[in-house]
Amino acid sequence: MTKLSDADKKSLGIFVKEREKAFSPDFAAAYQMIENKQGIDLAEIKKTKCLEIGYASGVRVASHPTDQLDYITTGNPEVVIQGKTDSLYYPLNPESFDRIKDENVQMCLNIVFFSILYPPRLVVVRGASGKWEVVY
Repeated sequence: MTKLSDADKKSLGIFVKEREKAFSPDFAAAYQMIENKQGIDLAEIKKTKCLEIGYASGVRVASHPTDQLDYITTGNPEVVIQGKTDSLYYPLNPESFDRIKDENVQMCLNIVFFSILYPPRLVVVRGASGKWEVVY
């Protein structure tokens, strides 16, 4: 892909916003995203209950408005989405992470939150269905 239309940018902005909803009880969408990651032990994450504990501690996620996002075409099917000035996603209240005292839960939540669910940028492709999908 070498150029995005305004409709593409709008649908990518919606995609970014929709992803925020994964971090909410019952966490089914978040667990599905985690399950698709190679080398990640979903059973251990569920056992730790780090998503649930994080949410109960006040952890919430946000992304920048669409006019503050960069959409980078690669000349290949992939499109990179990132914030113009910093990470694509960010915690609404970073101090809520400090409320979690169990180091294992903190580590689990930080890895899942910042590396899997809400990384600094997303690389997406348009799937066969016409919907955007995260590839890495």
